[in-house]
Amino acid sequence: MSSPQLSTQEIQAKYQTVLDTSVLWQKFKKFHVCCLVTASLLITTAICIAAAMRYFFKLDFFGLEEFVLITACVLYFIGAAQGSFEKSHISADFMEKLMAKRGGLGHLLFIQKTIELVMSYVFIYWGFLMIQWCIKAWPVTPVWRIPFLIPESIVCLSFILMAVYNTAHYVLLLKILFQHNIQEKK
Repeated sequence: MSSPQLSTQEIQAKYQTVLDTSVLWQKFKKFHVCCLVTASLLITTAICIAAAMRYFFKLDFFGLEEFVLITACVLYFIGAAQGSFEKSHISADFMEKLMAKRGGLGHLLFIQKTIELVMSYVFIYWGFLMIQWCIKAWPVTPVWRIPFLIPESIVCLSFILMAVYNTAHYVLLLKILFQHNIQEKK
């Protein structure tokens, strides 16, 4: 008689145990929070200053959107890395529930995480192609002449962070599935 298959909750609990006790993961979490809070405050402050200048002083802060572009890149793409870090991106959970009932959750998660891992490294490659193009063409913003290399680098950094997190989640999943298969065979 074989032991029961791993449930989604059991796998999530094993993930959380490792992530919550890791000092490195907590440092990544603090980095994300710092970047996201700072970017949110900067965007909010910039918009409030621009509105105050426009409505109270009848002045226009020309080129503000160029600075907002950079902080928005930080907000969106570091936010995407945070979603990858905490595994909170939108996913097809109905397949996990269906496969858990049929006993194939481990196989589905293995295939899903393998595709996710491969795609994250493809995105890094595309990110480096973007940076390479920015270095060759050197596009800049029209007002403040800010190089597009800055936001493109932020995008590439987020792809690298997502690949690191996906690799760590993949290795952890393999470890969980391997340990479960060993226990199942006993």
